[in-house]
Amino acid sequence: MHQVIEYQLSKPLLITLLSSIALGLTNIKVFVVISTFMAIDLSLALQCFTKLAKMEQDKQDSW
Repeated sequence: MHQVIEYQLSKPLLITLLSSIALGLTNIKVFVVISTFMAIDLSLALQCFTKLAKMEQDKQDSW
């Protein structure tokens, strides 16, 4: 079971990493724009997810 989960996580991560490297070598301007967007989007998503998790925990604790 552990190997299946590890494979399901590592394969997409490796594909994303190699694609990012190839994009960076091919067109650096597009790579910078996409990387900047990903950084902004990731930071906003993490803030929203932590707030949602806190709200859900408060909801569960209120029962």
